[in-house]
Amino acid sequence: MPAALSKLLLTLKLMVPRMTNSIDVIRAGWDAVTEYDSQELSIEEIYGYPEHELTGERMFLLEHADIWPEFLNPLDVDTSQIVPTYLSDNLGAPIFAKGLIHWLYGPSETGKSFIALTACLQNAGIYLSLEMGARQMGNRVRKMGFHYLDSGRFLFAESIADLKQLLVGIRVMPATVVVIDSFGELALMYGADTNNDQEVGKIIKESLKPLAAAGHCVIVVDHIAKNPGNTEYPLGTQNKKSQSDICMYINRDTTSGMLELVITKDRYYIYEGRFTTADRKYGSVEITDNPTRAKIHRFGHEDYMPISQSSPVDRQVQDAIMKALKEFGALPKSHLKYKIAGSDKKIDRALEQLMVGGWLTVTKGKNVEGYTCRIVALTDKPWTPAPRLHGN
Repeated sequence: MPAALSKLLLTLKLMVPRMTNSIDVIRAGWDAVTEYDSQELSIEEIYGYPEHELTGERMFLLEHADIWPEFLNPLDVDTSQIVPTYLSDNLGAPIFAKGLIHWLYGPSETGKSFIALTACLQNAGIYLSLEMGARQMGNRVRKMGFHYLDSGRFLFAESIADLKQLLVGIRVMPATVVVIDSFGELALMYGADTNNDQEVGKIIKESLKPLAAAGHCVIVVDHIAKNPGNTEYPLGTQNKKSQSDICMYINRDTTSGMLELVITKDRYYIYEGRFTTADRKYGSVEITDNPTRAKIHRFGHEDYMPISQSSPVDRQVQDAIMKALKEFGALPKSHLKYKIAGSDKKIDRALEQLMVGGWLTVTKGKNVEGYTCRIVALTDKPWTPAPRLHGN
C-alpha cells in the first residue's frame, strides 16, 4: 500500500469518535456520545518507523511514493543463494557458485580445462566443447574415471546457428554447471574481435548472462599468452573482467613449479576469509593421476607437494636435502648447501618446493659462531624418496 494512502486512512481513523464505554453507547445511542479522543497518532504509528530514523529525504519518499516508478529495494531480494556450491577445495569449501559467471584464464597447459571438467563431471553438468572434438574429449574424460552417466551431457557445436539453438535449450534445463571451453573459439563462431569491447559485451550478453540468469553456474575457459605482462585481466578487452562475476588466474610458479590459482575478481566476496595474503592467492592446483582430476589445495592449509611436476633431477636434489637433514639435524642454509651436490639455483628451488609442501621449515636463527642465519629443519611429515635415475 502506498505510504500516502496509508497516511490518509490513518487520518480518517482519527476522525471516528472513540467511545468511552461501549455499554453507554448502547444505552444512550449514538446521539448521546459527545466525547472525542483528540489524541494524535505518533510518527511511528503513521509511517511505521521511529521518528529518529525519518530524515527529510526518507519522509519525502514515503509521502510521495505514488509519483515514483516501480522501484525495487534490493534488500527485499533473497541474496542467500550467492554462495559457492560446486568443486570443493581440500578443506571442503566449494569454489564455484550458482547464478554467476566464472572466468577461468591463464596460459596453456595450466590445468584450466581439468578444473572445469572436474567441476562439471562431479555434478553431471553440461560441457560445451568448442576446441576439442568428441574423440579427443572422450580420451580425456575416460582418464578422469567418472561414471558413464555423469559424462552424458557434452555438446559440440559446429556453427553459430547450432550454438545459439543449444544455448536456448540449456537455459530451460535445471540449474547445473555449464562450461564454455573456450571463449576464443566462441568469439570466432560469432565472428567477433576479442579486443573489441562492444563485440565481447554482445557475446556475453547473448550467450553467457542468460545462462547465469537461469541459475546455472557458468564457467568460461580462456587462454592467454605465456608472458602476458598484465595478469589482472583476461587477454583482450577489459569487458571480459567487468562483465563477469568471478575471475580466476591459473599459472605455474617459476620457483616452485606449482600451479597457482589467484582470484583477480570477486564481485560478491564469496571467498571472504579464505586468503592468507593480500595478493588473493587462493591455492595450488594438483592434477592427480589415476584418475586424472583437478584438486585445489588452499594456501596455508597445504597437504600437497607437486612431486609429479618436479623433474627427476629436482627429485634427487630434494632427496639429498632430506637425507642430510635427517642425518645431521637442523642446519644453517649455507652449511646445508655444502653437503649437497648441485647448483645454488637447483638447491633453492628444491628447498622452496619442500617448504611449500610442508616437509621442512626455514626460520631465522644463529649458527655455532653466533651469526644470524637461516636454519633449515625437518617437520614430522613423512618423506618417500624418488626412484633413482637410470644409469645412477
